[in-house]
Amino acid sequence: MTITIEINRLDVSVPPPPSVNYDGYRWLHGAEGGRMPPLGRPEINPPYETRALEITEQMQYMILDLMKLFCLPITPQKIRNLHRYDKAMTNFPQNGFDGGIPHSDHWNKRDLTASLPRYDKMQRGFGGSFFRGIDEGELIKCVPGIHCIDANAQMPSVKTIVDNVWYVVAVSTGVKDAAQIDPFPQGYIDGIMYPIVFPFIADRAIYFEKKNAARWVSDELPNVTRIFNPVPSSSWRTPDGSG
Repeated sequence: MTITIEINRLDVSVPPPPSVNYDGYRWLHGAEGGRMPPLGRPEINPPYETRALEITEQMQYMILDLMKLFCLPITPQKIRNLHRYDKAMTNFPQNGFDGGIPHSDHWNKRDLTASLPRYDKMQRGFGGSFFRGIDEGELIKCVPGIHCIDANAQMPSVKTIVDNVWYVVAVSTGVKDAAQIDPFPQGYIDGIMYPIVFPFIADRAIYFEKKNAARWVSDELPNVTRIFNPVPSSSWRTPDGSG
Protein backbone atom coordinates (compact mmCIF):
# COMPACT_ATOMS: atom_id res chain seq x y z
CA MET A 1 0.00 0.00 0.00
CA THR A 2 1.32 3.44 -0.91
CA ILE A 3 0.66 6.33 1.46
CA THR A 4 0.85 9.83 -0.01
CA ILE A 5 1.63 12.63 2.43
CA GLU A 6 1.00 16.23 1.30
CA ILE A 7 3.40 18.70 2.86
CA ASN A 8 2.38 22.32 3.10
CA ARG A 9 5.59 24.27 2.58
CA LEU A 10 6.14 27.74 3.97
CA ASP A 11 6.76 30.41 1.38
CA VAL A 12 10.29 31.55 2.13
CA SER A 13 10.73 33.70 -0.97
CA VAL A 14 12.12 37.16 -0.33
CA PRO A 15 9.43 39.79 -0.86
CA PRO A 16 10.22 42.59 -3.30
CA PRO A 17 11.32 45.90 -1.79
CA PRO A 18 8.42 48.21 -0.97
CA SER A 19 7.49 50.62 -3.72
CA VAL A 20 7.87 54.34 -3.23
CA ASN A 21 4.42 55.69 -2.47
CA TYR A 22 5.02 59.32 -3.34
CA ASP A 23 6.97 60.02 -6.52
CA GLY A 24 6.27 63.55 -7.69
CA TYR A 25 6.84 67.12 -6.61
CA ARG A 26 6.27 69.51 -3.74
CA TRP A 27 5.64 73.20 -4.15
CA LEU A 28 8.49 75.20 -2.69
CA HIS A 29 7.95 77.62 0.14
CA GLY A 30 8.98 81.20 -0.48
CA ALA A 31 11.90 80.77 1.91
CA GLU A 32 13.12 77.89 -0.28
CA GLY A 33 13.12 80.03 -3.42
CA GLY A 34 9.49 79.56 -4.43
CA ARG A 35 6.84 82.25 -4.83
CA MET A 36 6.94 84.67 -1.93
CA PRO A 37 3.59 86.16 -0.84
CA PRO A 38 3.35 89.13 1.51
CA LEU A 39 3.96 88.18 5.14
CA GLY A 40 0.99 86.54 6.78
CA ARG A 41 -0.65 85.68 3.46
CA PRO A 42 -1.44 82.31 1.87
CA GLU A 43 1.47 80.61 0.10
CA ILE A 44 -0.40 79.97 -3.11
CA ASN A 45 0.97 78.67 -6.41
CA PRO A 46 -1.49 79.34 -9.25
CA PRO A 47 -1.28 77.42 -12.52
CA TYR A 48 0.39 78.92 -15.56
CA GLU A 49 -2.28 80.50 -17.80
CA THR A 50 -5.54 79.33 -16.32
CA ARG A 51 -9.15 80.33 -15.77
CA ALA A 52 -11.88 80.13 -13.13
CA LEU A 53 -13.62 76.85 -12.28
CA GLU A 54 -17.26 76.65 -11.15
CA ILE A 55 -17.84 74.84 -7.84
CA THR A 56 -20.87 72.74 -8.68
CA GLU A 57 -23.34 71.23 -6.23
CA GLN A 58 -21.64 67.83 -6.51
CA MET A 59 -18.25 69.43 -5.95
CA GLN A 60 -19.52 71.26 -2.88
CA TYR A 61 -20.62 67.99 -1.27
CA MET A 62 -17.26 66.45 -2.13
CA ILE A 63 -15.46 69.42 -0.55
CA LEU A 64 -17.55 69.04 2.61
CA ASP A 65 -16.63 65.36 2.93
CA LEU A 66 -12.96 66.02 2.18
CA MET A 67 -12.60 68.89 4.62
CA LYS A 68 -14.39 67.00 7.38
CA LEU A 69 -12.06 64.02 6.94
CA PHE A 70 -9.11 66.22 7.88
CA CYS A 71 -10.98 68.62 10.18
CA LEU A 72 -13.92 66.78 11.72
CA PRO A 73 -15.39 69.72 13.67
CA ILE A 74 -15.48 72.09 10.70
CA THR A 75 -18.98 73.42 10.04
CA PRO A 76 -20.75 74.30 6.78
CA GLN A 77 -20.54 77.97 7.77
CA LYS A 78 -16.77 77.76 8.25
CA ILE A 79 -16.47 76.14 4.83
CA ARG A 80 -18.48 78.99 3.36
CA ASN A 81 -16.15 81.45 5.09
CA LEU A 82 -13.16 79.73 3.45
CA HIS A 83 -14.83 80.43 0.10
CA ARG A 84 -15.57 84.12 0.63
CA TYR A 85 -14.84 86.69 -2.06
CA ASP A 86 -11.79 87.92 -0.12
CA LYS A 87 -10.15 84.52 0.51
CA ALA A 88 -7.25 82.83 -1.27
CA MET A 89 -9.15 80.39 -3.47
CA THR A 90 -12.22 82.41 -4.46
CA ASN A 91 -11.07 86.00 -4.87
CA PHE A 92 -13.47 88.73 -6.04
CA PRO A 93 -17.26 89.01 -5.71
CA GLN A 94 -17.97 87.19 -8.98
CA ASN A 95 -16.32 84.11 -7.48
CA GLY A 96 -16.71 84.01 -3.71
CA PHE A 97 -19.45 84.45 -1.13
CA ASP A 98 -20.49 87.59 0.73
CA GLY A 99 -19.09 90.09 -1.76
CA GLY A 100 -22.43 91.48 -2.87
CA ILE A 101 -23.13 88.91 -5.61
CA PRO A 102 -25.13 85.87 -4.39
CA HIS A 103 -23.83 82.37 -5.16
CA SER A 104 -25.46 79.01 -4.59
CA ASP A 105 -24.33 77.60 -1.25
CA HIS A 106 -25.29 73.92 -0.93
CA TRP A 107 -23.37 73.58 2.32
CA ASN A 108 -25.78 75.93 4.07
CA LYS A 109 -28.79 75.65 1.70
CA ARG A 110 -28.65 79.31 0.75
CA ASP A 111 -29.31 81.08 -2.57
CA LEU A 112 -29.62 77.75 -4.37
CA THR A 113 -30.84 79.30 -7.62
CA ALA A 114 -28.00 81.85 -7.77
CA SER A 115 -24.84 81.50 -9.87
CA LEU A 116 -22.24 78.99 -8.79
CA PRO A 117 -19.20 80.09 -6.78
CA ARG A 118 -15.88 79.63 -8.55
CA TYR A 119 -12.27 78.93 -7.79
CA ASP A 120 -10.85 82.01 -9.46
CA LYS A 121 -7.72 80.19 -10.65
CA MET A 122 -7.96 76.52 -11.54
CA GLN A 123 -6.30 75.11 -9.45
CA ARG A 124 -3.98 76.62 -6.90
CA GLY A 125 -1.39 74.69 -4.96
CA PHE A 126 0.17 75.65 -1.64
CA GLY A 127 3.80 75.74 -0.57
CA GLY A 128 4.83 72.39 0.90
CA SER A 129 2.02 70.32 -0.65
CA PHE A 130 2.75 67.23 -2.73
CA PHE A 131 1.50 66.76 -6.28
CA ARG A 132 2.19 64.62 -9.31
CA GLY A 133 2.63 65.70 -12.91
CA ILE A 134 4.55 65.33 -16.16
CA ASP A 135 7.87 67.13 -16.65
CA GLU A 136 7.59 69.31 -19.75
CA GLY A 137 10.72 71.39 -19.60
CA GLU A 138 10.06 74.57 -17.63
CA LEU A 139 6.53 73.43 -16.80
CA ILE A 140 4.86 70.55 -14.97
CA LYS A 141 1.67 69.29 -16.61
CA CYS A 142 -1.19 67.94 -14.48
CA VAL A 143 -3.88 65.91 -16.24
CA PRO A 144 -7.40 65.56 -14.75
CA GLY A 145 -8.20 62.03 -13.65
CA ILE A 146 -4.50 61.17 -13.42
CA HIS A 147 -2.81 63.90 -11.40
CA CYS A 148 -5.85 65.72 -10.04
CA ILE A 149 -9.62 65.36 -9.76
CA ASP A 150 -11.44 65.56 -13.09
CA ALA A 151 -14.07 68.29 -12.73
CA ASN A 152 -15.89 66.97 -15.82
CA ALA A 153 -16.49 63.52 -14.31
CA GLN A 154 -18.49 62.25 -11.36
CA MET A 155 -16.76 63.27 -8.17
CA PRO A 156 -14.54 60.49 -6.80
CA SER A 157 -14.84 59.13 -3.29
CA VAL A 158 -12.84 60.82 -0.55
CA LYS A 159 -10.80 57.62 -0.27
CA THR A 160 -9.82 57.89 -3.94
CA ILE A 161 -8.89 61.54 -3.45
CA VAL A 162 -6.73 60.78 -0.44
CA ASP A 163 -5.13 57.68 -1.98
CA ASN A 164 -4.10 59.70 -5.04
CA VAL A 165 -3.21 62.86 -3.07
CA TRP A 166 -5.64 64.92 -5.12
CA TYR A 167 -5.77 67.61 -2.43
CA VAL A 168 -3.59 70.46 -1.16
CA VAL A 169 -2.98 71.61 2.40
CA ALA A 170 -3.53 75.33 3.01
CA VAL A 171 -0.65 77.23 4.63
CA SER A 172 0.46 80.85 5.05
CA THR A 173 3.73 82.59 5.77
CA GLY A 174 4.26 83.92 9.26
CA VAL A 175 3.20 87.46 10.06
CA LYS A 176 6.78 88.45 10.94
CA ASP A 177 8.92 85.78 9.25
CA ALA A 178 8.53 84.17 5.83
CA ALA A 179 10.48 81.15 7.09
CA GLN A 180 7.68 80.48 9.58
CA ILE A 181 4.97 78.42 7.88
CA ASP A 182 1.56 78.38 9.54
CA PRO A 183 -1.52 76.24 8.87
CA PHE A 184 -4.68 78.14 7.96
CA PRO A 185 -6.09 79.57 11.22
CA GLN A 186 -9.62 78.41 10.33
CA GLY A 187 -8.44 74.93 11.34
CA TYR A 188 -7.90 75.98 14.95
CA ILE A 189 -11.03 74.69 16.69
CA ASP A 190 -11.52 73.98 20.40
CA GLY A 191 -7.83 74.24 21.16
CA ILE A 192 -6.73 71.85 18.39
CA MET A 193 -5.11 72.79 15.07
CA TYR A 194 -6.57 70.72 12.22
CA PRO A 195 -5.32 70.92 8.62
CA ILE A 196 -7.47 72.77 6.11
CA VAL A 197 -7.39 71.08 2.72
CA PHE A 198 -8.79 71.95 -0.69
CA PRO A 199 -9.37 69.60 -3.62
CA PHE A 200 -6.77 69.59 -6.38
CA ILE A 201 -9.20 69.72 -9.30
CA ALA A 202 -9.31 70.87 -12.92
CA ASP A 203 -11.48 70.50 -16.01
CA ARG A 204 -8.54 70.44 -18.44
CA ALA A 205 -4.78 69.97 -18.31
CA ILE A 206 -3.08 72.61 -16.18
CA TYR A 207 0.56 73.62 -15.95
CA PHE A 208 2.78 74.86 -13.13
CA GLU A 209 6.15 76.56 -13.38
CA LYS A 210 8.79 74.00 -12.43
CA LYS A 211 10.99 76.67 -10.84
CA ASN A 212 8.46 76.82 -8.00
CA ALA A 213 8.63 73.08 -7.26
CA ALA A 214 11.12 70.41 -6.21
CA ARG A 215 11.14 66.67 -6.77
CA TRP A 216 9.76 64.56 -3.92
CA VAL A 217 10.36 60.80 -3.86
CA SER A 218 9.56 59.19 -0.53
CA ASP A 219 7.41 56.69 1.33
CA GLU A 220 5.94 59.64 3.25
CA LEU A 221 4.26 62.87 2.29
CA PRO A 222 6.22 66.05 3.05
CA ASN A 223 5.59 68.00 6.21
CA VAL A 224 3.89 71.06 4.70
CA THR A 225 5.09 73.45 7.42
CA ARG A 226 8.77 72.46 7.17
CA ILE A 227 11.41 74.45 5.34
CA PHE A 228 13.61 71.74 3.83
CA ASN A 229 16.17 73.80 1.91
CA PRO A 230 16.25 77.44 3.02
CA VAL A 231 17.84 79.98 0.71
CA PRO A 232 19.10 83.51 1.47
CA SER A 233 16.32 86.07 1.60
CA SER A 234 17.92 87.82 -1.36
CA SER A 235 16.91 84.77 -3.44
CA TRP A 236 13.22 84.92 -2.51
CA ARG A 237 10.89 85.58 -5.46
CA THR A 238 7.78 87.68 -5.19
CA PRO A 239 4.63 86.47 -7.06
CA ASP A 240 5.56 88.52 -10.12
CA GLY A 241 8.84 86.62 -10.33
CA SER A 242 11.11 89.40 -9.10
CA GLY A 243 13.55 89.07 -6.23
